[in-house]
Amino acid sequence: MMKKMHEKAGNSPSSVPVKTASQTDQHSAFIAGGGEMGQLIRDYDWSLTPVGVFECWPQSLRTTIRLMLNTNHPIFVFWGESLICFYNDAYRATMGPELHPKALGAKGRDVWGEIWHIIEPEVALVMAGQGAIWNEQKLMPITRHGKVENSWWTYSSSPIDDEFAPNGVGGILVICTDVTAQKKATDALKLEQERLMGLFKQAPGFIAVLYGPEHVFNIANDAYTQLVGGRNILGLSLRAALPELEGQGFYELLDQVYASGEPFIGEDVPIVLDIEPDLRETRYLSFIYQPIRDESGQVIGIFVEGHDNTHSKLIEIQLRETLEKNSAIIENSKDLICVFDHSGHFVSINNKSANILGYEPAEMQTRHYAEFLVKEDVEDSVQIFSGVLGGTPIADFENRYLHKDGHVVHILWSAVWVEEQKKLFAIGKDITDWLRAEELARQAQKSDIIGQLTGGMAHDFNNLLTIILGNAELLTEQLPQHSEQRMLANMIFKASERGADLTQRLLAFARRQSLTPSVVDIEKMLTELNTLLTRTLGENIEIDSSCEGSNLLAVVDVSQLENVILNLCLNARDALPNGGRIAVSAAHAYLDENYANNNVDVTAGHYIMICVSDSGIGIAPEHLSRVFEPFFTTKGVGHGTGLGLSMVIGFVKQSKGHVSIYSEVGHGTVVKLFLPRAADDEQKRDAASQDSAMALPVGGNETILLVEDNDLVREFAKTQLGLLGYRVISAENAHAALEIFQENTKIDLLFTDIIMPGGKNGRELADEVRSICPAMKVLYTSGYSSNAFAHDTQFGTHNLLLTKPYTRLELARNIRRALESAVGSRKG
Repeated sequence: MMKKMHEKAGNSPSSVPVKTASQTDQHSAFIAGGGEMGQLIRDYDWSLTPVGVFECWPQSLRTTIRLMLNTNHPIFVFWGESLICFYNDAYRATMGPELHPKALGAKGRDVWGEIWHIIEPEVALVMAGQGAIWNEQKLMPITRHGKVENSWWTYSSSPIDDEFAPNGVGGILVICTDVTAQKKATDALKLEQERLMGLFKQAPGFIAVLYGPEHVFNIANDAYTQLVGGRNILGLSLRAALPELEGQGFYELLDQVYASGEPFIGEDVPIVLDIEPDLRETRYLSFIYQPIRDESGQVIGIFVEGHDNTHSKLIEIQLRETLEKNSAIIENSKDLICVFDHSGHFVSINNKSANILGYEPAEMQTRHYAEFLVKEDVEDSVQIFSGVLGGTPIADFENRYLHKDGHVVHILWSAVWVEEQKKLFAIGKDITDWLRAEELARQAQKSDIIGQLTGGMAHDFNNLLTIILGNAELLTEQLPQHSEQRMLANMIFKASERGADLTQRLLAFARRQSLTPSVVDIEKMLTELNTLLTRTLGENIEIDSSCEGSNLLAVVDVSQLENVILNLCLNARDALPNGGRIAVSAAHAYLDENYANNNVDVTAGHYIMICVSDSGIGIAPEHLSRVFEPFFTTKGVGHGTGLGLSMVIGFVKQSKGHVSIYSEVGHGTVVKLFLPRAADDEQKRDAASQDSAMALPVGGNETILLVEDNDLVREFAKTQLGLLGYRVISAENAHAALEIFQENTKIDLLFTDIIMPGGKNGRELADEVRSICPAMKVLYTSGYSSNAFAHDTQFGTHNLLLTKPYTRLELARNIRRALESAVGSRKG
């Protein structure tokens, strides 16, 4: 029997009455476990509440509390006429500090005062013996952490039987779930669906959904309804809704799409519509009929989407004669000459679009200029276009267009609106090359400024270090042999030596270090250096050293060059945490005028090229442009100064050479050093033969199949091969190349990249081609040396490989080398 007792301070909002050790009740054993709330309930002094001590609790309460504490589901219990509160750990997690732990043992009305008006009617019904109550997603504004929050709950309120209690109900078991997150997600989804439906209805293009073989209108947006004259077409078949289409081919076209499951795309298709009962108009529509399929793949309807291009089409027709009169002037212009309608669609454009943007005029006409813009430039361009429409001509507005091959083209525009013709006339000048030259000059200036700064810093530091080193050395000599002071002086000396090494690297970057250039036999130097590299790099690194050609004589400081190669090999080793192979090679190279014009501080001419490559982790694109900056490093703190590569480029530039770097994440890095070739007496006597050897070998009537996934590289190689006299057929991947090869075409050489996305790589492509034509000659190209493919057992050392980046001379020589190799050619 429950014992009524007066409620004391134990139920105050800030505290919970707890029994002392002497009051520990052995009868609480039936509620063992239950986590934090189990402990709080066992420690609670229930004698201060109407519930009374544990031994007085009825069995139904005991069972309910034990059930509550041993479940991970949120449960709350009201007990007795005062509705004393119990809850478990799972429910506690939903409460703020305002309620926990003071709610334990408190009266329900005191705990839930802010929502009592919501739950009191339900509590009364259950306590009156009216049975259980179920609620779904019920709103409960509850204070948590000092803030009232709307929360939604799904819960059941079930009576707890007690034969001695009024109405046979001793309390209420509340099993609940906080569904606030689900409720908000559901509401957000509903709003999004409404928003999308609103966008569908208001879309500028016409949209409709037709179902069944009769093409019954299920949905049509406002633009479609307006197109057909505002007719009520929903629920009608196409033939019933638009009978005037009889004989125009649209019924048959939709039947074909429905039967075949193949979409249809139409551009500027004329259609005659009854806009009004006595008004029939011809419209020009661009649209797509897209089949709709069910889960089994069966066509069940057709999605219709398109645009009414009538306005621009009529303008095009009206202006055609005028534009033809001026075509001679327009087509001979070096700039883009364009005519736009008031909405921004190309009415006409001269043939210069093919040279500047890669699109034929027909590909751009009737399309909006924003379709060709770089995304970030659309907003400003639209604003300027609107200003011109408003009567404000422009003379120097720059924006960026995307070339058809994907590269960015900078256009400088002049434009004016001619009200009489309702047209905007514009002239666009391609300033991409000018901006590139300006950027190259800016990079050179930046490099020079940083060099002056670092050189000045190194000079000043060297002055300071001279004093520190000298005095530290003097102190070391004068202090007793094993004294602590001598040890400290020696530490100063060693630290100063490290500082001197750092300033030497700064001077190298600034191109102000003291160099002693001489004629160096690079092949001999690499042979001698190989032992040092093997010992320094460790047992898990294999060094592959090779030289191509004779008289590899360069004018360079040999000791500094050895340091540079060692530095590059150490970087390569760090990129091979699990070991691997590093390739160091040397060869003659020629950098032409085109290469020199597109790179800072490069002089066209003959060089000795030293290449250091690895197949390691590679360098991220966002870091690649900064690797030569002083103090920039991707290594962790304490694992590099960031001066290694800046010292490399400084030394090579001071030696009147050039450095290039190529890298891809996960594949490796290639660094090429181009050093001035020595011009000794022997080489002068042989200059004529050397120049002849370095001349560009040109082609005859050979046909080359070029396979390259990078659009810019593919276009570059195609152009260069064409200039060399070859007929070039290009493909962007192995699949396209095989389709071309299987045609009855004479192909003399397959020139393919090795690493390509989308299935087959270059080696696999060559294997398949040679399975068809064993005599096919093949030249591979890649941004990695052959060392990078050492793991590929199918890629033999006999294969010809042209490493990227390559010059025009390197391309020409390797093409001829491949064509004149022992393997025969295919005569298709």
